[in-house]
Amino acid sequence: MIASCVETEMMGLFLWWLSKEIRKDEHVLLLLDGAGWHVSKKQRVPANITLGFLPPYKPGLNPVELVWRYLSELSLSNRTFADQAELTARA
Repeated sequence: MIASCVETEMMGLFLWWLSKEIRKDEHVLLLLDGAGWHVSKKQRVPANITLGFLPPYKPGLNPVELVWRYLSELSLSNRTFADQAELTARA
């Protein structure tokens, strides 16, 4: 799947950049959800970063899930939109 390859590559670039920003006496624990590019076996993780993963579907641990639930329930579910502009306005 091409999309996951691109996402894995971009995640790798982000991890490389982040590792350069970490002081020599520090180590970072980066908490992630289970997105495919986060858990890909192809992902290279720098030595000064450890990846930790949230349990599946725990909205209390991943606050953006609460935002999506709110938008879905109040504004976006069971509707069609004419275009991206209308969707953005509704959100």
